[in-house]
Amino acid sequence: PAKSLTQEPYSTLEGATSSQNYDESKDIDIIFGTGELKGPLHVDTYRVGPMVVHRQPFAMIREMTGEVFSSFPFEGILGLAFPSLSFGGIEPFFEHVIQQKCLKSNEFAFYLNAEPSLPSAILWGGVDKSLYEGPIRMFPVVQPHYWALELLDFRIGNESMSHKLKRLIVDTGTTFFTAPDFLYDDVLRRLPSAPCAEVDSNPQKYPPLTFVLRDARGQPYNLEVPQETYMLGDGDSSANARNDVGQCKPA
Repeated sequence: PAKSLTQEPYSTLEGATSSQNYDESKDIDIIFGTGELKGPLHVDTYRVGPMVVHRQPFAMIREMTGEVFSSFPFEGILGLAFPSLSFGGIEPFFEHVIQQKCLKSNEFAFYLNAEPSLPSAILWGGVDKSLYEGPIRMFPVVQPHYWALELLDFRIGNESMSHKLKRLIVDTGTTFFTAPDFLYDDVLRRLPSAPCAEVDSNPQKYPPLTFVLRDARGQPYNLEVPQETYMLGDGDSSANARNDVGQCKPA
């Protein structure tokens, strides 16, 4: 569309905060593990709830490929990356939020519902205490390029698989687990695809994955991922679909 939801024409990148020049005649091309998005960059006023962010660059979506996008027709994409990972040197959205003092507390949070049929949420400026139980544990970002946490060990059951791995990257835009090649192949050998009924009945062969992290107090914390989460049924590639006759494989 030629106009934004505010009924004003979209602005070009001229005058927008950027550390690099960008050829506006070319679409950006964002490749995910499960799909691809292409489209031009524009600038507009971004509004969500009471928050208004002025002159925010974002990518309009002209072309989408991949099954993950088939059920939801995206019209644009706006990331929450750190500046060093931002496309073309464009100043990221949350940097503008901070500079324009849009929030009393410069925080955002995700609530990811384990039940695919129920809604998830992104929260600006804090958390909703009705959406979680127990205390929140904090982890420092040790490499502010990705959202990277310090990884002390990675285990499958009681077996350490960490090699020289030192970081765990969390990313709400990544559908599946991933790892460097040297570790990825070892994990697939250790956790082979099998009928879901066999996976469910064999906890010794498919034990929890444990990510040992260092928290903000300097203490180790074991983040356990059960096989119901990391073994994906073939009934539905976008959810943890399980059935006794289907095949399960590492997500």
